[in-house]
Amino acid sequence: MDQYLVRIARQLLLGVALSLGVVGCGGGANDALDALPSAIDVAQRQAEVGVTALNWSDADLQRLSVRGAALYKQCRVCHQIGAGAQHRSGPSLNQVVGRKAGSAAGFSYSTAMRSSDFVWDEAALDAWLARPWRFLPGTSMQYGGISDAEDRRAMIAYLVTASE
Repeated sequence: MDQYLVRIARQLLLGVALSLGVVGCGGGANDALDALPSAIDVAQRQAEVGVTALNWSDADLQRLSVRGAALYKQCRVCHQIGAGAQHRSGPSLNQVVGRKAGSAAGFSYSTAMRSSDFVWDEAALDAWLARPWRFLPGTSMQYGGISDAEDRRAMIAYLVTASE
């Protein structure tokens, strides 16, 4: 019962922080962000050409993942990654790159995420991290997004290198 109350309190605090603009990076009008695909666009592309693999050099992956680790600190309230990671109010992010959306065993996803039909590849993660609510309307994730494209690449690199 105590963990349940703590979880609710965290989500309430996160919601208040988001509404005040304290948490997250982004929001506001931005043509580059508006041009990013939706979950439906990504699913259609994946059906036509398949899931895109990351095409980064090892040096780029390592360089970006260091920056991504610093950015990931804002995600730790809801998500875990690495050895022993468990679901919190968000699913564990171990091996999220290449995983079908809404498929982490043991996590209770929103209806929108459960009924989605895409795989988390670079394009999907990039659009999701920019504006989750636009990418997948009806998502339960309360996050303002990351407006900077290079920061999103860094986060994706971290997700790849920190996964178990």
